[in-house]
Amino acid sequence: MTFLRFAPLLSLPVLMILATIIFMALGIAFFRKARGTVLRTACALALFFILCGPQRVHETRLPQDDILLILRDASPSMALGNRRAQADAALASLHGQAESLAGLMVKDVPFGQTPPGSLPVHETRLMDLATDAMADLPADRLAGIIILTDGQVVDAPESAAAFPAPVHVLLTGQPAETDRRITLENAPAYGMVGQDVPLAFSINDTPASQIPAHVRLVMDGTVMREMTLATGRTHQIMVPIPHAGASLVTLECDPLPGETSLANNRAAFTLSGIRDRLKVLLVSGVPSPGERAWRNLLKSDPSVDLVHFTILRPPERPDPTPESELSLIHFPAHELFFEKTREFDLIILDQYRAMAIMLPPYLANMADYVREGGALLVAAGPEFSDPATLSRTPLGAVLPANPAGPPAIGPFTPALTRAGQRHPVTQGLDAGPPWGRFMRYLPTSPQNQTAILMQAGNDNAPLLLLARMEEGRSALIASDQLWLWARKYEGGGPHDDLLRRLVHWLMKEPDLEENALRMDLAGNQLVLGLHSMDGTEQPVSISTPSGKTQTLSLIPDADGWSSIQMPVEELGVFEARTLQEDGTPRRTFLLAGPPAAPETMNVLATDSHLSGLAKTTGGSLAWLANTPDPVLVPTLSRPNGTKPGQLALWRRNAHLVTGSIPTPFPPAGIALAFLFILALSAWITESRKEEK
Repeated sequence: MTFLRFAPLLSLPVLMILATIIFMALGIAFFRKARGTVLRTACALALFFILCGPQRVHETRLPQDDILLILRDASPSMALGNRRAQADAALASLHGQAESLAGLMVKDVPFGQTPPGSLPVHETRLMDLATDAMADLPADRLAGIIILTDGQVVDAPESAAAFPAPVHVLLTGQPAETDRRITLENAPAYGMVGQDVPLAFSINDTPASQIPAHVRLVMDGTVMREMTLATGRTHQIMVPIPHAGASLVTLECDPLPGETSLANNRAAFTLSGIRDRLKVLLVSGVPSPGERAWRNLLKSDPSVDLVHFTILRPPERPDPTPESELSLIHFPAHELFFEKTREFDLIILDQYRAMAIMLPPYLANMADYVREGGALLVAAGPEFSDPATLSRTPLGAVLPANPAGPPAIGPFTPALTRAGQRHPVTQGLDAGPPWGRFMRYLPTSPQNQTAILMQAGNDNAPLLLLARMEEGRSALIASDQLWLWARKYEGGGPHDDLLRRLVHWLMKEPDLEENALRMDLAGNQLVLGLHSMDGTEQPVSISTPSGKTQTLSLIPDADGWSSIQMPVEELGVFEARTLQEDGTPRRTFLLAGPPAAPETMNVLATDSHLSGLAKTTGGSLAWLANTPDPVLVPTLSRPNGTKPGQLALWRRNAHLVTGSIPTPFPPAGIALAFLFILALSAWITESRKEEK
């Protein structure tokens, strides 16, 4: 290719000054109508033209292919229906057509895919990747951009300034899809145990319908409430908080016929139950050193409200002290053991024997309290083997053991049983220094499927026993010597840790469950753990958010745990199920991703987000489902303009210069001769005029 360019012989400022002088001189000459002005002007312009250094340049150019950028949606929502198949077929067709167009190359860039080691993306972002992809390409070679997507992007550009070429959008899915979704408007994160918290949500149909929705409120797999509600409006219900710790709350509704996805027919969130104050009733039968240890432990926790009574004298024993000199209150037996029993989270009976002050109806009421979900801890002393033992009262039916003889006296070192080495209440407590000795224990005979966690040294006599009684729990410490550990006798022992764990197990702390089934997230891996007391391997069934089910065999670890990992390929609620050692089912749930991920909530293919971009850039928008064959796409074309049924691409005519040969124009000799002739003509003209 040949073209003209200038290579000035003088610097640009000098040329500008010279041009100014010439212009002013010629202006004055024309103003005064001086003789020979035309020739002088021609001579000056010729001189200025030569000083500008005109050159004729002959370039050797290598044409560069134009580039078609295809942005392909690889987000999880593209897996719905036949969207991915549509996109793959369209992509193959585009590549085939591009190969038939001379001077066009294709760059295919996916967006919305899951990064390695991460959970599936919860929203589809286009602009960041599109900007990076265009930055890697020469702008003067970009012929056009084609976006293959279902239209669900959260960062659709408001301006087309970032796109230097027409943008064409090819939509997968169907133009008119059916969907019903539950949207959480205001989901509580926490609340007080025993109270209800408000939950606001809405149910919306696309297209709008008058079909009522059957909705279920589910907590940790248990249906708490069923409702039939109208769609298109916000509803508010109260959600109970039955226990401390995290619960997975799920709202589910029945689907509409022909829905694209059922993922958004369920909305889940985590609700944490918090105990306002832990109410503990401590009843001491006789004053003892262990009484102070109990008080120190319970009073050291600011979240514990402790009600402590010590019965110094049973009511059947006469007291000659005049009433005017008495400072002790009358023991409120009826109020504590009948009227307000269920207000306490835990009842501790410390070396208490059956006395007339606690009538059989009171003890029967306390036994019912345990069966209905209460917690009872009995710290036994010599009184447990007396004729007035609690085991012979209605309360004995919910105790972990009965007395089996008089107290055994003599030093011994407590030890964990095999079950105690696995049970979360005592697991790992023997990892520290050797424990101090006790001086006495109570022989017992276990009952009620009791778990024995500690034993009395070489005698193998039960020392710490736990039992489940219907909805509640009870525990028995078969020695009154635990306070020696608190006093650091012979080095002491894990007094505080043991009692703290024991108390929290009695109140059903999830982290201390002996048959625990847990699911956690570690990056993009779902970690499934199962704790078993007898080491029996139980298969675990896992259900994914899309309803797929698989059965896994866990790998045994140490200390009674078995675990396995699996990649998380979906967002939503996972459920794990297995059978406990007693044959009852156990389930646990896990929410992967945010509670309302756009990728699972907004599942309808739409043209609303990207139609403006296509129109502003001179591109087009088309539904692949509307073509005669899903494999066919609107034809690629190269003219600068968009016609119906075409995806117009610009011809950029970009090139790479491989060689350049400049030559003066005109040649120096001709230019000087021409300048000389003009100057000579001007001189001759002036000379003749002067002679006249």
